[in-house]
Amino acid sequence: MKTGVLLFFPEELLPLLLAFSGMAMIFGARKIAASLFLFVVLSIVLPPLLLPLIEVVPVWILWAVLIYLVFLIPFAVVSLFRALVSPALSKGAADQMEGQLARDVAVTMAAAPFKAIFFLVRILWRAFR
Repeated sequence: MKTGVLLFFPEELLPLLLAFSGMAMIFGARKIAASLFLFVVLSIVLPPLLLPLIEVVPVWILWAVLIYLVFLIPFAVVSLFRALVSPALSKGAADQMEGQLARDVAVTMAAAPFKAIFFLVRILWRAFR
């Protein structure tokens, strides 16, 4: 179960998630129950521990982490697309598709700054010609 979606839920939903964890344990879905329970416990315990640490960390490190996470978003979209398409494909085909899409995303992200600079230079060249 992907728990990334759970990060968008409000704190008021934690007791309900804990109840769902218990129901999942009753129905025999132990992995789902364990992941939900662990998510609820960590959602309660980690914020008081991490907030003082985040206040001490220099701002430039927080910006670096934020930029790193922004660069991970396209790969998360590729993974989400694989999760949507994998019921229609075999495991090997889904793996192949995800690998090729991730490669295309990486190449595009590496080439995008150079294309943007080339585009700006071309506009300036035509403007001052």
